[in-house]
Amino acid sequence: MSATCVSEPISWLRLERYALGEALDAVEIARHLAECEACRACYGRVEVESDVPLRPLHESPPRVRSPWRRAAVATGSALALAAAVVLVAGRRGGDPVDPNRIKGSEISFTLVRDDDTVFAEAGGSFRDGDRFKALVTCAPGTRSRFDLVVYDDEGATFPVDVPPDFACGNAAPLPGAFKLRGAAPMHVCLVWGDGPPDRHELSKGGFDPDRPRVTCKRLVAAP
Repeated sequence: MSATCVSEPISWLRLERYALGEALDAVEIARHLAECEACRACYGRVEVESDVPLRPLHESPPRVRSPWRRAAVATGSALALAAAVVLVAGRRGGDPVDPNRIKGSEISFTLVRDDDTVFAEAGGSFRDGDRFKALVTCAPGTRSRFDLVVYDDEGATFPVDVPPDFACGNAAPLPGAFKLRGAAPMHVCLVWGDGPPDRHELSKGGFDPDRPRVTCKRLVAAP
């Protein structure tokens, strides 16, 4: 296991913006990198491709639907039905759904690769440099806070920044996209809690399949 962060790890997205010279908090990031071996290691793994920007999920030319969008719509339709079945089956007649008491099985996420491949089950394979979006399915009105963490043999990284006002729904996209590097097996995990997930604790503990309020997908390098 690599060194752990001295405080709260800097997300992969912020490191890419810093490398591009676009970070508004560049001074803060530079100060953190000077003190933190773990985040310096992550920064060293950031590969900036200025000519191939990360595409948001809903971006598409006029009258043309992007692979991200097509996959999101198809996945959302399937997950909408699944979520409705889970929510209804888990209630007694007439009982309201309490958005703060959602079971782990009622929060799920899907990974969508930029070639339109959907990872809705336990995992799959990837190639070095593949890019992904994460789509979260959770009951509307859920007030949990979410984060995404990627565990590999070098430690933990946090590739996106989820806003406090993230709105739950069927296949709701987390902001931004992220790229997987290398050939080592990885676990991409969605975590949630009543407050912001503790990145320092998640990083220090490493991958733990028994951690509460977490659901993961295992990705292995394609042959």
